[in-house]
Amino acid sequence: LGLACAIVCSPKLVIFDEPTSALDPAGRAEVLDLVAGMRGSATAIFSSHILSDVQRIADHIGILRNGRMIYQGPTQQLIDEHLKPRWLVRLGDDRTREVARTLLQQSWVTSVERSGDRVLRVDADTLESGERGIPAVLAACRSRLVSCEPVAADLESAFLALTQQDER
Repeated sequence: LGLACAIVCSPKLVIFDEPTSALDPAGRAEVLDLVAGMRGSATAIFSSHILSDVQRIADHIGILRNGRMIYQGPTQQLIDEHLKPRWLVRLGDDRTREVARTLLQQSWVTSVERSGDRVLRVDADTLESGERGIPAVLAACRSRLVSCEPVAADLESAFLALTQQDER
């Protein structure tokens, strides 16, 4: 009810303080969709310790530590700057060497290592280049994909990397 009252008049600024706390998964999804739907028509300040929720809806973030702003800017930039984008790629065929060789020829790939039978660990220069490039390379090699899982490429991992760096 409070949320409805806050947005019924189409305000230019809405401040949310832990709006998804104590909600079940369906309720959390509805609130996050509602907040994300405000993009372009209002500024939403969204305070939450559930960083996966923040990553899902925020295009810009600010991180406070001891009353001091230690980061303010695009969400994706924080992830790109503080994490080494990495994926575990599981193949459904024996083209591991060919895929690894082709990946290493890409300018955006920083490292490729075997990480088990038909599994490659792929490091990229940016999250976006890996997300776009890995499927393209697999398609070009005509390799079957079982899974492509990002390794710690989320806001929570970037937050931890930033705050641990700030302690030093």
